[in-house]
Amino acid sequence: MTEGSAATKKSRIQDPAVEKLENLLPPDRGPFTKGIGGKNIAEEIPTLAQNEREHVIGNPSVNSSIVLGADRSGNIFTGFSGLGHTQCSMIDIVVGRMGVMAKKTKVDPNFTTDAARIYISQKTMVDENFNLATPVDDPKESKHRPGTYELSPKSAIALKADEIRLISREGIRLVTGVDAKNSQGGTNASIQGIDLIAGNQVGWDMGKFGSGEMPVQFEQPIVKGDNLLEALTNLVKQVDNLNGIVSHIMATQTNFNEAITHHYHFSPFFGNPALPSEACAATGIKCMIDTLQDSARSLVLNKANMVNFKANYLLPSGRKFINSRWNRVN
Repeated sequence: MTEGSAATKKSRIQDPAVEKLENLLPPDRGPFTKGIGGKNIAEEIPTLAQNEREHVIGNPSVNSSIVLGADRSGNIFTGFSGLGHTQCSMIDIVVGRMGVMAKKTKVDPNFTTDAARIYISQKTMVDENFNLATPVDDPKESKHRPGTYELSPKSAIALKADEIRLISREGIRLVTGVDAKNSQGGTNASIQGIDLIAGNQVGWDMGKFGSGEMPVQFEQPIVKGDNLLEALTNLVKQVDNLNGIVSHIMATQTNFNEAITHHYHFSPFFGNPALPSEACAATGIKCMIDTLQDSARSLVLNKANMVNFKANYLLPSGRKFINSRWNRVN
């Protein structure tokens, strides 16, 4: 190796960007320079098993393509294209067909194993195609519950990947119910909500069998922060008022206890006052001491705790303020 080539190799290895790329390479990779800098490299690349209505825009060197065709989620008999429908045009943007199991063969779209896609269809069953849990009407309710979905074909855009980021330099708004009719000519009779479904779970959590736990519904309404803030603020006021009521009752009871403690009767012998009851006096004194030491102190502590609760959770300056300072829902 010449001195110049050795220096080149040393500078290449010391380059942080190149070193990072080298660490990402699989152990069975060929020579280090193979594929680096966008050079061609041998790769198992599947191709779409097209039907007659599809046109594919792709690059034979990489596993990515754009398909212009009609709605389908699998083989040529799936979707509304497979049923022979019109007005079901589709754009399918896909990278990584077959995912890590990719090999050089013809394949159908696979909404489970393909690495990432943006699927746009004029008419499709989007939840069914992507195997999504769908909120449905509660059979115990007599009317349609906002936020649920009717299982009917509609236009849709679906994004699927290992990770999805929506990034905006300004704001992001998710808005529903903007038109009176949908793309199929149907009337939007009710407002469809925005569902955030983690773990693809809907329905009811029945708890552990035989535990006696009450069922809990997975999907629940999002709390409105301002209304919750108003409700909790009023609750704090009511607890504070209750503190005052108990304090007044305690003061009144203390006065009564003091009177009972020193209470005496007049003796039938010449009308002289009798001595107070020793048991009553002892018990009364103990009761007053306990009231002052425990109950009064507890009321003061309760009042201080409510002040701290309000400052921490219900004021915008609080460290754990219950409302988001930026995000809103309707």
